[in-house]
Amino acid sequence: MDLDQRLRRFEQQADHKILILTLTTLEGADIKNFNRKLFRDWRLEQPSKVVVLTIVKRQPKVHLETSPVLERILNDPATTLSWKAAILAGLYLVKAVV
Repeated sequence: MDLDQRLRRFEQQADHKILILTLTTLEGADIKNFNRKLFRDWRLEQPSKVVVLTIVKRQPKVHLETSPVLERILNDPATTLSWKAAILAGLYLVKAVV
């Protein structure tokens, strides 16, 4: 099962949406501000269960922005540290291989 299929299945079962945005660079922009602006511009902050994971490959940076409904669940320090470490390790691995 590929990532798109997994995300669709998760959305159907959990009534949550996960958006994964991969960028080459932010060209100097702050990743947190970028994600917050994205949330406002796409109107994702409405009462919904949305997560936007932004991965910037060249910096490398990752940031998870959540709707208020999911914020206390996904933004606790232990959870944040584990998913960031896993993604950043993957980015460094890809850089080493390529």
